[in-house]
Amino acid sequence: MSRKEVPRAGLLKAAVAGQISNAEAAAALHLSKRQVQRLKRRYRKEGAAGLRHRLRGRPSTRGLPAAAQQRVRELLQTTYRDVNDGHAAEKLREVDGLRVSRATVQRLRRAAGLPAKHRRRPAQDRARRPPEARMGALVQLDASPFAWLEGRGPTMTLHGAATGTVLALVFRPTEDLHGYATLLHQLGTA
Repeated sequence: MSRKEVPRAGLLKAAVAGQISNAEAAAALHLSKRQVQRLKRRYRKEGAAGLRHRLRGRPSTRGLPAAAQQRVRELLQTTYRDVNDGHAAEKLREVDGLRVSRATVQRLRRAAGLPAKHRRRPAQDRARRPPEARMGALVQLDASPFAWLEGRGPTMTLHGAATGTVLALVFRPTEDLHGYATLLHQLGTA
């Protein structure tokens, strides 16, 4: 029995004995009352073994037939021996008329003990360009109005120039062209 079917036996045994109602068993098993009644009939007739899923042990109806599996294995060993799984799946579909997915081709190739033709490379980390070593290659200029003197004087604007470090600073009453020109003059003399 599967992990899903194990608690069914105890609950249905209690439901058959009348210790719990069909509604309580249905709530515990996440089924409808009608499903619980059907399972109780099977439990009375066959016991705990009757609760197993009826399709267990049967081949899948969606599976690839054995003859088609064998044909794919033969083609992977001969015609498509030098082709990766995705390309082999395409060719099997287009040329040979066998509708199989890449995953099916991979599973059948592995079951046959055939090695992968083109291993997937691991994702490569993006190589970051190191920051430029020359100081002043890109200078950023900005101004910031603020009460820099904390109420002991007028509100002033701090003009600044920086790359990774501060290169020049100038206080001005407002953000203006004269402040930026003074910054650039300081950078030219530094």
